[in-house]
Amino acid sequence: MYYPNRETDSAGHEVTATANGTVIEVTPDGWPGRGIIIEHTLSSGEKIYSVYLHVDSVQVSSGNVVTEGQVLGYIIYQSYSGLYPQYHQDSLGNVISDSHLHFEIRYFPDARTIYSEYPECNYDDGVGRGYTHPDVYPDNFPITGQGYTDPTDFINNFSSNSSTPTPTLPPSQTTNSSITQGSNDGGINPTPCEFTLEDNEVYLGACFDGGDITSGFRFENIQVPRNANIENAYVRFTVDGEYTTPIQVQINGEASGNPLIYSEASPPTNRVKTYNSALWNITETWNLGELYNTPDLSAIIREIVIRDDWNPGQPISLIISNAGSTDVRRVIGFERAESDPDLETAELIITYNTNPTPTPTSQPPNSTPLPTSTPIIIQPTFTPLPITPEPTNPPPAEVPWICSVCGIGCPASAQRLSSDSVSTYGTPTATPYSSTLTPQTSSLRITESIELTDLLYRVRDELLNTTPEGQRLSDLYYAYIPNIVQVLIAHPELSDSSFETMNLFAPSLQALLDGNGDSVVITIEQVQGLQSFLYALVQYGDEDLQSVILAELEKHPLENLIGLTMDGAWVQINGYEFEWLQPLGNANPYATKQGNTIPIKFSITDFENNFLEDETVYLQVVDLNGNVVIAPVQVSNNPNTGIKIQGNQYHYNLKTKDLPVGSYTLEVFYNNGIQSEIKTIVLTKK
Repeated sequence: MYYPNRETDSAGHEVTATANGTVIEVTPDGWPGRGIIIEHTLSSGEKIYSVYLHVDSVQVSSGNVVTEGQVLGYIIYQSYSGLYPQYHQDSLGNVISDSHLHFEIRYFPDARTIYSEYPECNYDDGVGRGYTHPDVYPDNFPITGQGYTDPTDFINNFSSNSSTPTPTLPPSQTTNSSITQGSNDGGINPTPCEFTLEDNEVYLGACFDGGDITSGFRFENIQVPRNANIENAYVRFTVDGEYTTPIQVQINGEASGNPLIYSEASPPTNRVKTYNSALWNITETWNLGELYNTPDLSAIIREIVIRDDWNPGQPISLIISNAGSTDVRRVIGFERAESDPDLETAELIITYNTNPTPTPTSQPPNSTPLPTSTPIIIQPTFTPLPITPEPTNPPPAEVPWICSVCGIGCPASAQRLSSDSVSTYGTPTATPYSSTLTPQTSSLRITESIELTDLLYRVRDELLNTTPEGQRLSDLYYAYIPNIVQVLIAHPELSDSSFETMNLFAPSLQALLDGNGDSVVITIEQVQGLQSFLYALVQYGDEDLQSVILAELEKHPLENLIGLTMDGAWVQINGYEFEWLQPLGNANPYATKQGNTIPIKFSITDFENNFLEDETVYLQVVDLNGNVVIAPVQVSNNPNTGIKIQGNQYHYNLKTKDLPVGSYTLEVFYNNGIQSEIKTIVLTKK
């Protein structure tokens, strides 16, 4: 593994050809990233091959002739797994992600079958699993006469040993697209913190109740060729004002080459985001009608236009979400610009070229001073990661299941082999999980894999199988193992990803099993790692797998777990129990005279019947036409103006004096809006 610079995150750094040559293979889209193999011809006529893995935004195709230093792509982002902390810190001790380039120089092009004795460890592409024994380069592995060489020696001895004519490069081009219909921009209104497409403006930042605002902007007819180099990209907004309080938001693209318009059923919050993002720190005073530009979005746009489903003329969707703000600002939406010729809708401006090597990014123009961020492209300095050499012996024969594509546990009925080759079934011996903090040999990695698998069996048997929702999730996983395996076979990097993802959660799961779940808090890094893995399964899985994962993510939004203790997350996953209390009780419909005040009372408990104080609770009243006649009522200290939590119950005094005679639906939402209950209320004449 090679890290361009351990003082910054390696993600996004250029990956360049180490010498002149011909691209002989580019692996399909996978996670994390793609692989590239280049054939080089030495002055002696001998062939040698450079291999690059974990590459994003690939700029070349199989058959392309490349020159030394030509940009092949960019290092893809990989979250830190928790392993080898001594190699994931900058000089100040800050944690750095696991983003890196896997780089090899070898005498053979195809690594599909190098593990002849352990075929389950082979990959289906020429890059192969990769050789990971630093400072040891076996000339005769996998077979006599075919092996690896020291990359540093190769670069020093053979770079710049041939020349290639410099081609005439096409000029840069700029394309732009503005919002042209109301369904192409929209987001959450800060009160009552709900999604809408009807507002004249689009909001950024936080709701008035502290909730996060997520908004979307879908730009149509983007005339950018597939695999184009994006020199610069930004959105120009016409802003509303006056706003003075700073906010910070994060901009992602939607991970789709042909995103749909927004709707109540498919708002921006439900869209799968790109790996690349940009932070926009907005500090200037905004006044109505002024123009402001976002920071550079070229990495986001590049990630979209290199997708297999991207074609020129298709739309691009950008998602803007809150990044810690406590206040709100807004930009002009389609509806307001349509009625006021002095105001404009959001506009996406992209400058691109089709050159082999991207031109350095430039700063977007701006009508008023605005701090923007331009990515710094750093030329990688390839320095081998100094970890202890390990023996080149293959893994022990008694644990071949470690290399299985499933990688994250087996069905309850499946046989597996322990480290001493004893066949076992059911629950293994409870062994505390400990993440290894020292460089690992193959045997250590196998031992850790066994520990992790044992931990997952305990999670299944001691947690999931003890509750209805846990059992449902366990059964769902086993029902879709064949679908998951098909994805992992086609994209073997995901097998490693599953291991790394579970490693992130292993200490937390161990704490939950040991009764210490109240002392461990779920981090954003854990949630993002799990989201990335699941979104990859969605991207590459069949329709059945896609639909079930998206349905589960809607039922259990992972972002809601950030900041919860493991105990709290386990309670939330299992769902809350709701009970109407008197006077409503079991009556449905509940009838009363028009004008009466109805004491709405209910109780919410966890799956162990413990009362819960859920601050996310709110209720509303809807008429027969679907109109909200009593706006969402939230938690308050006064039952006359809000929902008061006291004495193991929730209480709100619903006043009906302003409601006409008729039938209404009382809706109560709880558990972060995931669950809801309804009650029919009939108002009769006095």
